[in-house]
Amino acid sequence: MNDEPKNSDQEQKREPLAEEIPPEESAAEAPAPPVSEEELVKAIKDKDVARVVAELLRGQQIGLVYIDARSGGVFFGGKAHIAGDVVGRDQAKRAAAPTRGAVAEAVVSQVLREDLAKVDAVYVPPSPYGQAEQILAEKRVLILWGQAHWGKWTTALHLLSALHTDGVFEISPDVNLEELRPSELESKRAYVIDTLAPDSAEHLNTYVLNRLSRRLEEQDSHLVITVDSRVSLSKEALSGYLVVWNDVPDRSQLLEKHLAWYLADKGLFAKAQELSDTEAIQELLNTHLLPGEIDRLAELMAGVARGELKPEEALARFEAHARQQVEAWFETHTNLEERTFM
Repeated sequence: MNDEPKNSDQEQKREPLAEEIPPEESAAEAPAPPVSEEELVKAIKDKDVARVVAELLRGQQIGLVYIDARSGGVFFGGKAHIAGDVVGRDQAKRAAAPTRGAVAEAVVSQVLREDLAKVDAVYVPPSPYGQAEQILAEKRVLILWGQAHWGKWTTALHLLSALHTDGVFEISPDVNLEELRPSELESKRAYVIDTLAPDSAEHLNTYVLNRLSRRLEEQDSHLVITVDSRVSLSKEALSGYLVVWNDVPDRSQLLEKHLAWYLADKGLFAKAQELSDTEAIQELLNTHLLPGEIDRLAELMAGVARGELKPEEALARFEAHARQQVEAWFETHTNLEERTFM
């Protein structure tokens, strides 16, 4: 009787071990090492293309701080405990010390001091600001209810940073305020909830707010909540806490402050001011630009003052950016009621 072959079909078909793979094959299958943004820009030979790519990359990193609409943010559900650096609004944020309960589950993260510094430098208070300031001082809880992109977010930061020098802490908009135990709030802290989820906002009532108000007063803390105007709220029931945010600041003054932020050099700032007096810029301002759009316009005008752009090129980029924003909005808002509201 003949002996069976030493190597069965199964053994013949075995996959080669990692150490048996020739180095050249292993290297070919390995993923390419990541390329930094700086290396990517340097690799582009065409200077104009490289400049455009660099600007686009920079634009992804720099949020329009004067826009109240959410631009991202990192929030964790469940029993998350975090420490050190976390990422939110496309930038690193220093997290608060881990806590327990609803606040911990909603994740509290600290707004960048650079963002607060910019808000402090460029903010121009519109007419409802005084009322909002008074309610926050007296009640410790403030609700800003208004249209998107009208400056509710930056108003919240400006109000809170004036009361607390150790920073502002952001809570996820999905937090359930009815389940939030006041004992979870920490002393001498500024909290903000930006664009509270509709389900949570529609359940706001005086009982919940009064309970929060008492606890915040005991803790010497403050909370500002922003709510989109499309969410139904009872102005009568929440009158002691709510401000209807239906106004924007003086646009010329806002543009001047943003130009000063982008141009520390007095000579360049003077050039930008001359540009702002031109007919083209004045026509733009008369189209009722929102604060975030004025920020973008000021950034482009600063580029003109530094000689990086020509005036017509800056205007073309601004108009193209505006068109892209409108197109993106309509792509993500297909509901007829929302489009009619727009």
